[in-house]
Amino acid sequence: MRINFFNLTLSRQQGMASAIVALIALIVFTPLCGFIFDCGCTWPGLGLDEGCNFHVPEAEYRCPWCVSLFAGGLSFVLALLAGLWAAIRATRDRFSGRYELTRRVFIGVVVFIVVAVLAGWLTAAQQGYPLNGF
Repeated sequence: MRINFFNLTLSRQQGMASAIVALIALIVFTPLCGFIFDCGCTWPGLGLDEGCNFHVPEAEYRCPWCVSLFAGGLSFVLALLAGLWAAIRATRDRFSGRYELTRRVFIGVVVFIVVAVLAGWLTAAQQGYPLNGF
């Protein structure tokens, strides 16, 4: 079964992997923000951005992704597109079929996280935000 999406023909495995990568990206982006910037952002259901230093007016430094919705949004979109591209373009190998979906999702999520961390570093450097953990 093939899926047509904006003149891009995807196999069933590519389409499912893309959807799963996008869902995981939406769930882990805010906790990843908290991990990169140590700003207080956490998992959905545990407060999300309630503890973020963005909400503390007297904070010396405020979360770069929350301060600049453009930077945060651009970081997310670039990381998501890279993760989706990796999930779609992952080549088939001897594990095709049985483990293809798992492999595509794993590759897509890893690429998403790597690009998001790099974008976070660039955003922090541009805004002068200290990255104590890195």
